[in-house]
Amino acid sequence: MNTLRSRVQSSWPVWLLAVMILGNLTSTRRFAHLGVSPVYIGEIALGTVLFWQFRIYAIRWIQPLVSRHVLSGVSWAILTSILFGFLHVLRGLLTHEASVAALSCFAFHLYPLFFFLGVEVGVRRPEFLRNFLRWFVWIHGFYGLAYILVFSPLGLVDTLETNIRLFSQPAGAAIAILGLLCFEGIGGRSLVPLLLNSFVLVGIQVRAEWLGFLASISIWSVLTRHVRQLAKLSAFVALFALVGLISDFKVAAPAGRGGEISVRGIVGRALAAVSPDLAGDLLDDPDRFNSTVSWRTEWWKEIVALTHETPQSAIFGLGYGYPIWDYHPEGVAAGLRTPHSILVFALGYTGWLGLAIYLILQLSLGRLLWRTFRATGQSFGLQVWILINIWASADNLLEAPYGAIPFYLLLGLAAAPITSLTSKDNEPVDARREE
Repeated sequence: MNTLRSRVQSSWPVWLLAVMILGNLTSTRRFAHLGVSPVYIGEIALGTVLFWQFRIYAIRWIQPLVSRHVLSGVSWAILTSILFGFLHVLRGLLTHEASVAALSCFAFHLYPLFFFLGVEVGVRRPEFLRNFLRWFVWIHGFYGLAYILVFSPLGLVDTLETNIRLFSQPAGAAIAILGLLCFEGIGGRSLVPLLLNSFVLVGIQVRAEWLGFLASISIWSVLTRHVRQLAKLSAFVALFALVGLISDFKVAAPAGRGGEISVRGIVGRALAAVSPDLAGDLLDDPDRFNSTVSWRTEWWKEIVALTHETPQSAIFGLGYGYPIWDYHPEGVAAGLRTPHSILVFALGYTGWLGLAIYLILQLSLGRLLWRTFRATGQSFGLQVWILINIWASADNLLEAPYGAIPFYLLLGLAAAPITSLTSKDNEPVDARREE
């Protein structure tokens, strides 16, 4: 009985982590909204770990706060962010009427706590990340294929018009491809899931994800000296694009995304973000795809202007619960608290001070992952960090559970090796022993 109990206690955080990554990256909003408002599955998962496995946080978070440790920088950055966020929530509750929006924004400061759960699982199971990614790439690839070719044509996906939430669009294609390249390489058994997730990446048509992926994979090729391998992959993609262009292959884009999945459509959609005139020869309505960019940028300008109206708001922001939705030039639904940019989100609500705290947190994570890469030669965590930070600068990702939770969990798993180098029997020790 004691053996069974110990096995359950040691294994359920592992299963919880796997479910949270898989669910949030595949069914995104549908999975993230399981629960009863305002308590959803992400909050339930975090509360469960804090209550039943507080030892994880005592060892991985609190102890590095009081002793020199490889995790000390990240630990202090997360603590500072949480305390700062708590003060801003109090400010929002006292000064604004949108109390639910103010409380919802506090989750942005709590999501980084999932990082320590990722570290704990990675230290306990060193091969977990690689083994998890091996089956994640297949599940995500087939789910994404079904979403585009089956669920969307049948009208079973969530959109602004229908609000049906049986299935939500996947968001893990770029992560899956990076996992394959970092752990498996190109060819062999990785070829089919690579093709599946590549189709999902272009089919879902999130241009911010494309930009983050291109930057991440380019840096990966340089850091790991796989420039030649990237050139082969690019040639492979170019060959498929040429076949698609000659055969005029096209598939209807998922509901809510607009346009079509074709070589002309993909290139045109990317060009429309820069210049509708350049995309005019490829798309019938390039202004439509450019409007999704101006929908963001014009709102960002209004929020930045509001933030700098007074020295106090420039330093401390407008406060959580401030009705930024009232200042969108085109008008948006009341209560839409995210401007679809984590940088504008942090600046608008918490000012330059809050933005600096957020950037320090991200830089501390990036530094830790860089150290991990230098020590182990494995760059997956660093590539995901680059991908998500660029993607989140132009999309509602890190202030949303389906983006933030798997992001911090994966970074924790990726950083576990450098933590293990400073541990003995899975217990943190003074980092000076490493030197």
